[in-house]
Amino acid sequence: MPASSPFDAACNTVNGHCKCPWFTAFFDVGAGASDSDARASLLQAGAFTGALTEALIALSGCTGYLANYGGAVLVRRTGQGWLPIAYHEGFLPLSCTSHRGADGLERLACLESYGQNQGSYASSATVVDFVERRYGTLFYSTCEDGRDVRSVRWRTSDPFALDVEVVIDHGMRRENSGLSCETVGGKRRSSVLSYTPQLDGYAPNERSAKLLQKLADPPELDPKVRSVLAAKPPEVLPDQLRPKREPLELTDVCPCTP
Repeated sequence: MPASSPFDAACNTVNGHCKCPWFTAFFDVGAGASDSDARASLLQAGAFTGALTEALIALSGCTGYLANYGGAVLVRRTGQGWLPIAYHEGFLPLSCTSHRGADGLERLACLESYGQNQGSYASSATVVDFVERRYGTLFYSTCEDGRDVRSVRWRTSDPFALDVEVVIDHGMRRENSGLSCETVGGKRRSSVLSYTPQLDGYAPNERSAKLLQKLADPPELDPKVRSVLAAKPPEVLPDQLRPKREPLELTDVCPCTP
């Protein structure tokens, strides 16, 4: 039934405590995970799927490690109150900024960072479009790569321009002890990567592509082959530094229509 607030719509509120809702992995699992209250916080407010009043609520504590312990719930205000609309499991970004396009709808540019096994972590810059249900990863790196995403921002407020800038730190040398990933050398530098939307997703501009190529690990060649060919790195970006676009995995949790 409709709730009085977006937070109550995102989770089961019992005696003032947020409990994991039915569409999450830890709903009604008995003793253990469900004993701890879920935590709901506002990630972003806006019109994500239509000319509507909506909000994206970060819900943590309702899934296991493999899904980053939670996800985001899209909630919508109706005449009767707030209702949950869709759930994006595993999506718990550190921060997001919205951009209102010429169609009046909001897209998100987000900084994500999640823990991994053996004391490491990964950071990424992503763009989320709820209307087209597309999820784009512009830049991804693990701690051992010696590169971190510092911030993600829209280049301009122009509703007809959806360019994104990603600020990264790089140049560090790191080692993983199995308990944590630590900086052991190198010199930290910051650079700005610019990405523009294409028909099949985002792509770095020419300047950013050249920087990404420099950041790429050199191709592994047999020393004898290298000495004969004196090969230089290929001009195409390696897979780990190439932007990717995939479907936005949303679970519909309400039979509501705009």
